[in-house]
Amino acid sequence: MIEIITAWGTAQIAAYAGGSILIVIVTWILKKIPTVKIRKAIYDLFFKIGAIISKFFNTWKYTKKIWENTLEPWLVGFLDMLFMSIINGLFDGLRSDNKK
Repeated sequence: MIEIITAWGTAQIAAYAGGSILIVIVTWILKKIPTVKIRKAIYDLFFKIGAIISKFFNTWKYTKKIWENTLEPWLVGFLDMLFMSIINGLFDGLRSDNKK
């Protein structure tokens, strides 16, 4: 009986120690990721995509007259509402079990 309890205790200690070491290693690796450069690259990519879309609709004969004053503000507002709702819901869900 003592052997079983000792084996269980040893396994628990090894799991906690291994988990702690793994967390330190993963945290160290994540701190090495250049998040500012990644964020800038993603921003620049989507800025170019947005500029291409806007230029297309500004020069297309069917939308040229109504793009900047009607369609573009609606599209920007819709996408802002959509993606911010997704992000805010995701972040609130991730933080839902945090102690206040």
